[in-house]
Amino acid sequence: MSSDLYILRSENVAARQFGDELMIMSARDSALFSLNETAALLWRAADGKTTLAEALLWKSGAIA
Repeated sequence: MSSDLYILRSENVAARQFGDELMIMSARDSALFSLNETAALLWRAADGKTTLAEALLWKSGAIA
């Protein structure tokens, strides 16, 4: 069994990029969030194919 953790964005959340700011909004309750650089990187990596470890390596600059 693999210990890799894969992350996947919720289908009930909309995201929009405004300049260098990434905003997400919940369709359930219209809550709006502004993501910092690290959270935005994790959001973009949450494709169900990228492991959390890979995303963290991107953040550290270890992989491109």
